[in-house]
Amino acid sequence: VPPDGPCVDDGKPEFCRKVFFNNECSQMGGFKCRATCGFCVAQQNGKSQAMRPRARDQAIWLGYLRSYENMGVVDASCEGACACEQRVDAHFGESRTSITVVQRIVLRLLPEVPGCCTLKLAISNATSSGEHKFKVLSLLLAQAVSTSRQPPGMKVPAAWTMDMMGEYNATDDENEKKFIESERREEHKANARKKAEEKNSRKPHVAHCIVGQARGLTRPAVYNSIRTNVVDAFGGLPSIFMVIKASKAQEQTALQRVNSTWYKVLQPTRISVTIGAVSDNAARAALRPQCRASGLETQFAIVSLDGLNCLRLVESVEALRGRRFDVVTKLRPDEQICNPWPSWRRFDWRGHYAQRVATYWRAEHGVNDHVAIMPRRVAGMYFGSYALLNLYSSPTECVDDRASFRSICNYFGGNRSVSPECLLTRWLIRSEVEFDNGRMLGPGTTCLWRKPTRHKGSRGVLAK
Repeated sequence: VPPDGPCVDDGKPEFCRKVFFNNECSQMGGFKCRATCGFCVAQQNGKSQAMRPRARDQAIWLGYLRSYENMGVVDASCEGACACEQRVDAHFGESRTSITVVQRIVLRLLPEVPGCCTLKLAISNATSSGEHKFKVLSLLLAQAVSTSRQPPGMKVPAAWTMDMMGEYNATDDENEKKFIESERREEHKANARKKAEEKNSRKPHVAHCIVGQARGLTRPAVYNSIRTNVVDAFGGLPSIFMVIKASKAQEQTALQRVNSTWYKVLQPTRISVTIGAVSDNAARAALRPQCRASGLETQFAIVSLDGLNCLRLVESVEALRGRRFDVVTKLRPDEQICNPWPSWRRFDWRGHYAQRVATYWRAEHGVNDHVAIMPRRVAGMYFGSYALLNLYSSPTECVDDRASFRSICNYFGGNRSVSPECLLTRWLIRSEVEFDNGRMLGPGTTCLWRKPTRHKGSRGVLAK
């Protein structure tokens, strides 16, 4: 809307009121003063004069997208030199379509008020679709016509002229079709992203704990099998945690190199590398009492404490992320996994396996302690199994108590020691944690690499 007259250049600065900047004045030099709202305030003889159009009824035609879902309601209102009030609902519930709609909003101009007329659209809490999306497509300004409810350019169907918006362009319809098609494509993409997010939200966060002597870890057959047959095959949202022991300082330094091939393949989230002898001595000192310090019982306790250290790494990441993992697995760094694990979808950690551990099948009574899949809630009990030895009051009592193990396992290391598998089995039973003995993973085919160049088959099968 142009002013009634030109701005006078009297050498003084002029100010144009911009409605989109909280009605603050923005200083502009020169006398060619223009403003987005169409009103110019000039400094003349030390006084401000507001030059504005004649007071007459105006109408704003609001073009917006009306669709069958996600659309909300806006309340239109006016401030400043005009007044208006209108509620617009963009939800179209009659069919699954999206259309472009125009809505007339009558502006009652106030001659006594200087300045701009500000149109405000506020998202309303009210909604008929359950959502609050509103998309403005156009704003058309025209003189209010009492005899027609159509926007400018639509009063005469045979004459496609737009009285106040310029000459009609034949490509407008094509552009509108392209716009609607673009909107639909964007809507389909948004729905696809939403479905993907919902799918990922259902995937479990999996913490893979790889614990023990490094030995053949650097062998490609070992670390590639862990990545392919365990981490990738089981799926979910995996993170790898490693507590591994080196035989000497030179090997420890080599294992800490992040540019190593095995490191790049596994990409551990957290890793701890220690000297095996030092770590084992610290574990022995933590046992009370030392139930057969040189027997399999102590070996069982050391492995348990190593697993507990891995769980501490898991807890540190949980604290940073602000959420717990859903599933925890236990693996050995020197064991090649020859068969792919089943998908996480077979491990119902909220239902059937909520208080149960999945392991490989073993012929002897008792649990296989090489690998395990467990819900996060029982990981503390599983890795805290060393506490079983603390239940005994003397170093020989656990040996004297061998008879109590015969009902749950029948494997003993010689005549003096109880095997780690038997001890773990008794601890799980005592903690009321069940194990499936291969129901999910089956017998499994693995290969222990005692050294990077030498392997020993597990369950009588050698890996190629």
